[in-house]
Amino acid sequence: SSGKDTFALCLSKCFKNVKIVSHANVLKEIVAKKHNLDVNRLIYDYTYKQMYRHLLIDEAVNLKKNDKLVFSKNLCRYICKNEDENIIVTDVRYKTELYFLKGFAFGKLNQSIIL
Repeated sequence: SSGKDTFALCLSKCFKNVKIVSHANVLKEIVAKKHNLDVNRLIYDYTYKQMYRHLLIDEAVNLKKNDKLVFSKNLCRYICKNEDENIIVTDVRYKTELYFLKGFAFGKLNQSIIL
């Protein structure tokens, strides 16, 4: 676990009904589905993930060529389907992602979304 994930876990204990999400896990879900891989192992098993690291990178590059916000949009779909959860996004790395998610979160008055 990285520092940002550890911090998110600690922060999640301050709120009720919290889900920790990430752009990276969206990528892993897409790649697992497309290539028939074990999504849980991609997310939680470091050695397994490392076996597919180049595939993950290649897929991310290709997906972002078509839409730089593809992973943020997928996170927003998840958030919309789970409006009863408070959300922590652990890996906002680019200003475009921040502004997109911030703009989306502004309209979610009954839900806390931490970026």
